[in-house]
Amino acid sequence: MTTRLRILVAAGLSGEDGRALARGVQLVGETGGNLAIVAMAEDGDAAHTAHRRKFLRQTLASLGGSEQTDIHVLVGDALERIVELASRWRADILIVDDGAISGNFLEPLATAVTCPLLVVRNSRTTPYRKVLVGAAPSFGTRHALEAALIIAPIAHFMLLRVLSFPGGFIPDCLPETPSDEEVEAVLGDLVLPEGQHDWLVRCGKAKGEIIFAAWEAKADLVALGNTLRVGLEKVLLGSVATETARALSCDVIIAHSEDHRP
Repeated sequence: MTTRLRILVAAGLSGEDGRALARGVQLVGETGGNLAIVAMAEDGDAAHTAHRRKFLRQTLASLGGSEQTDIHVLVGDALERIVELASRWRADILIVDDGAISGNFLEPLATAVTCPLLVVRNSRTTPYRKVLVGAAPSFGTRHALEAALIIAPIAHFMLLRVLSFPGGFIPDCLPETPSDEEVEAVLGDLVLPEGQHDWLVRCGKAKGEIIFAAWEAKADLVALGNTLRVGLEKVLLGSVATETARALSCDVIIAHSEDHRP
């Protein structure tokens, strides 16, 4: 991923077109990247499509967006068409609004799209200042962290390593920081800014510890690797990342493991 981001905004998943668009405009302004918008139309009627495009153009202008921004109004299955465009346009980040949380849209979208998925839950569009990272040793974590470092260059990063023990056993004393081996397993060759990050170590279940740590730190962005469950567990529960994202009140960026890319 380069610092000149290609940002695709899926607008209007909950009628809140301005929320995801505003964040997209803010990130383009910070990174000097490229912005495109995708929205769905109920049918292929030319008048309806033109009206939808005009509305999005007006909304974009009110947010200070560029008149040169590409707007794609598509017809058909929303999931398939959005994923297809994200791949064809080579998006670095796909931004969706809070509407992706409702229903069953978030899980298949986070699984199918190959770029990190930013779910905008907060109506404020100030630069991110505090980022909590669910620091599991996976490619998904590094992918999400890499994206977060680009969209939140001035933020302080808190990397949360959640430990679990058989039978719910909790040791009397936890290490203040992970071991060098654990750090390497999480970060690989990714280098974090000096003095701009801390490590936290907690014991328990990942979902609960991430939610509590985000609340405790007043994080405005949480970065998660989307490590998928398999089989019946996947059908019943979905992924840990999307399950956690539904319970958070701040923005969430999700990137899935390389092993699960289509």
